Amino acid sequence: MIIGYYLSKIRSFFKVCSLCSHPTKGNKTSPFSFLCDECFEKAEANLFRSAVHAKATITFDGGSVSVNSLFHYEGVAREALLRYKIDGVVALSEFFSCHIAAWLTKNGYKKENVLLLPLPSSRKGLKERGFDQMIKILEQTDYTFLPLISNSKKKRVKMQKRLNKKEREVAVKGKFTLDEKGLVKALQDRQYSTVILIDDVATTLSSLRETVHLVYPVLHKNGIKCECLTLFKEEMVL
Repeated sequence: MIIGYYLSKIRSFFKVCSLCSHPTKGNKTSPFSFLCDECFEKAEANLFRSAVHAKATITFDGGSVSVNSLFHYEGVAREALLRYKIDGVVALSEFFSCHIAAWLTKNGYKKENVLLLPLPSSRKGLKERGFDQMIKILEQTDYTFLPLISNSKKKRVKMQKRLNKKEREVAVKGKFTLDEKGLVKALQDRQYSTVILIDDVATTLSSLRETVHLVYPVLHKNGIKCECLTLFKEEMVL
């Protein structure tokens, strides 16, 4: 992880791509010094072009919440996420933060009216990479975010990528805790109209569904809309 961080810095200094090491000095389409034109264009190709395909819904007794995703979990965009999360190539966080900000702006979310709540990294992931991947991404946007959702100290969860859908749903029960007082205070301090839960990858929606159950009652009581946004949407293959 430390090696990946310093390699990222070296590539940035010498203006080479974080994914393929090709020079980026002569970029014509990529706005980033850490992504060459070819990798940038391939990553952009993984964006959802249809709002229908990018959307899902979490339903429960008393309501429903929409889930929007930005990328298909495949190709160069997926590689960029893995290089960021696993290898610690932190420069790539800017690529994702720009797309989150662009989506929020495009869909009419004003900075003063929306609060972002990131789902936390697993304890193991946080220990290995040394940073929370979603917080580092959101730090580079101009939108307000608060880390009010945390991992429960009472429950340890197996790596979800090794679990099927039913196992995931069982595994995440009680996984998260909400700083309810912190959320209520934030809602009182600012006139938010929408709170958006944000995660990196949506597969079965188990984690988002669990956090929605924690957050939705507080928001509903205060007349505030709840939505979800993920960087990626992965089709669960069992």
